[in-house]
Amino acid sequence: MNRFVVVLLLFFGCQVFAQSDTLAIKIRAKIVSATDHKVISGVTVINKTTSTTTVSDENGNFELLAHPNDVLFFSHIAYSFLKIEATSSWIATSNKQINLTE
Repeated sequence: MNRFVVVLLLFFGCQVFAQSDTLAIKIRAKIVSATDHKVISGVTVINKTTSTTTVSDENGNFELLAHPNDVLFFSHIAYSFLKIEATSSWIATSNKQINLTE
């Protein structure tokens, strides 16, 4: 009986480790206005592929986990929405800046 419990615990332990997502990359970017380049706070950023959401802070910065080829959706009440595909080359750029138009 003890062996059965040990094997059962090992099986469930392997399931927990299998659920970790090591391919996701933390994306950091700043959101600014396309006309005057002022930062925009309160922009909703949605990863449409994984349904994760975040909001830009008072400096226009946000962080979000994404995989290559995920689709990111940017939305703010005073600006047009923007949809970006997070390609590998876009993810690799260090200083990302998102420009939203009014």
